[in-house]
Amino acid sequence: MTVECPKCHARYSLREGAFPGPSTQARCAKCHTSFRVTTAAVKEASPEPLATEATKIDSGYLTVPADKAIALSITHGPMKGNVFHLTKVRNVVGRTAGADIVIDDPRVSHQHCAVEVHEDKGTARLVDLDSTNGTYVDEQKIKNCELNHLSEFRIGSTTLLLTVTKFRT
Repeated sequence: MTVECPKCHARYSLREGAFPGPSTQARCAKCHTSFRVTTAAVKEASPEPLATEATKIDSGYLTVPADKAIALSITHGPMKGNVFHLTKVRNVVGRTAGADIVIDDPRVSHQHCAVEVHEDKGTARLVDLDSTNGTYVDEQKIKNCELNHLSEFRIGSTTLLLTVTKFRT
């Protein structure tokens, strides 16, 4: 199934029954517009491919947690000390401008991996995007794995740390 943002028309793929109940609130990862998604509003997938800027959400979640700040900090490598705040559900990490998070490291692929934030869990899934040099967690090469607060992973010669903090109210 495909759902479309009413403002910018970015499309998102959802699995059948991806959200509980007949509707849910969603936020567009591209323009941050909040909108209601109902089973009646879900459109059938069109034969043409989704727009390149659209984020495919395998987990069915469309927004980052509203009560948490999620960031990737570089703890080792050429860009040590840089911090990237994750404001999108799916964040591509790579070496070129086509990535959401650009890492200046010659051992990092153009689109190396993706960090997919889970709305309700405050966790993220790390997915290797068929990179040349691999993505490593605890020095084990992974295809995908779950990340929690203070999880570290390595791409090329760069080590990144995921932090999840709760906003104070």
